[in-house]
Amino acid sequence: MNYYERHLGDYARDTAHLSILEHGVYTLLLDRYYATEAPIPADQAHRLCRARSPDEREAVDAVLAEFFVLGDDGWHSARCDDEIAKFRDAAPANAARRENARDRQRRARERRAELFTELRRHGEVPAYDTPTAELVTLLSRVTGRDVTQPVTGDVTAIHTPDPIPQGERDTRATALAIALRQRGVMVSGTSIPVLEAAEAGVTPEEVIEQSKAHPGKHATYWLKAAITEHAQRVAFEAAPTPLARAGPAAAPVSRTAQAIANLDRVTTDAAGNPIFTAPELADGRDRRRPETPALPRA
Repeated sequence: MNYYERHLGDYARDTAHLSILEHGVYTLLLDRYYATEAPIPADQAHRLCRARSPDEREAVDAVLAEFFVLGDDGWHSARCDDEIAKFRDAAPANAARRENARDRQRRARERRAELFTELRRHGEVPAYDTPTAELVTLLSRVTGRDVTQPVTGDVTAIHTPDPIPQGERDTRATALAIALRQRGVMVSGTSIPVLEAAEAGVTPEEVIEQSKAHPGKHATYWLKAAITEHAQRVAFEAAPTPLARAGPAAAPVSRTAQAIANLDRVTTDAAGNPIFTAPELADGRDRRRPETPALPRA
C-alpha cells in the first residue's frame, strides 16, 4: 500500500496520552505495517523504529504492548489488518478504473488526431493545444455538417494504433524517465503520465523539446504537450497530399503592362510625331477601353 487513511479525530482520541517519542514510534510502526502489508517482525521491532537508547526501546515496547498483539508471525494490528483486507478486495476494481481511464484518454487522443487530420484536409491548421470542443466547432463550420460523432472512417482507420507490447512500452517509459531526470525532474518510469506518453509513442527528444519550450511548467504538462504534438505530427504526416494542379493559371495582364505593349507598337515620322499603326490607337486612344461618359455641364 502506498497510502492509508489516518482519521485525525480517532488517532487523537486513542493516542492523547502518548509522549512525543511514543507518537513517533507508533507512526513508524504503522507506516511499516501498511507498506509491507504484513505484521511487524517480533525480533526487528527495535531496529525498524531506529531505537538505540533505553528510552527509545522502552517507547517501542510500550506502543507494541498497547496497540498490537503478538502472534506467531509477528505483531498484529486489527485495524491495519482490516484496512489491508479492504485494500486487497478493492484492488481489481481500482485496476479496472485505471484501465478505463487510460482507455478514455487513448480514445480522446485518437479523436483529436482525427479532428486535426480532417481540418488539415480543409486547409485549417489550429494550434496544438486547441480544446477538442473548439476543434469540433471549427470542423463543423468548415464542412457544413455535424461532426460531433467520429469523423470519416478512413481517417479513423489511419490513426488507430496497434497495441504496443508491454515490454516495448516499458522500455520507452524508462527512456522518457531518464530524459526527464536529465532535465532535473525525478520521476519513475512506472508513473502513469510517463506510461501514457510511452504508449502514445512519444520520444525523449519530444519531451525535452517541450521542457525547453515551457521551462516554467511541470513534467506532467511537458508529457501531455508532447503527446498532443506527437499525435498532431502523425496526423499531418498521414494526411493525403493535395492533387497536383493541371498547370499554372495565366496571370491577368495589368493595364500598365498593356499600355507599355501599346507604346512598343507606336512609330514616329521624320519630325518625331507619333504614327499609330494599330487601328484601335489611330487617334491616340485605346478604343478597346470603355468610353467614360462626359460629366454634365453646370
